[in-house]
Amino acid sequence: SVENYSGYTAPLPPGWEKRSDAVTGKTYYIDHNTRTTTWNHPCPDKPWKRFDMTFEEFKRSTILSPVSQLADLFLVAGDIHATLYTGSKAMHSQILNIFNEDGSKFKQLAAAQNVKITLQRRYKNAVVDSSRQKQLEMFLGLRLFKHLPSISLFPLHVCHHMESLQAFRL
Repeated sequence: SVENYSGYTAPLPPGWEKRSDAVTGKTYYIDHNTRTTTWNHPCPDKPWKRFDMTFEEFKRSTILSPVSQLADLFLVAGDIHATLYTGSKAMHSQILNIFNEDGSKFKQLAAAQNVKITLQRRYKNAVVDSSRQKQLEMFLGLRLFKHLPSISLFPLHVCHHMESLQAFRL
């Protein structure tokens, strides 16, 4: 249940005390200044409180089963951004197993997936990207002697109409 994942909360103001209900185990707060109690923490959490948490606090305050399922889905389906920008799935996805209680069973899958992705990327870098690089160099007119060895390195001289007539008469 969500109540088991009580993580970081803001410190209590002076005169406040935190206790647990003996019957339900639910946390409540006592204001000794006004002699009242409440189920809600007197100081609301900061909107970005998770950035101030340690890893253990974050892990305790997070319901792990949905995160674990999302990590498994990510390992199977891959990262859409990595696929769009590099043409292959994301690498080094074993880091996602830190939220998995039984992360060891996915460690081998992640390692094998990373090897596969590494080989795919090396192939694409060597073959596909080199072809694109050649196309770009040819478009920009760079290193034409390498790509088109039969082409003259000197630009063609374009004659104007009068020059061509004079050359023809000679």
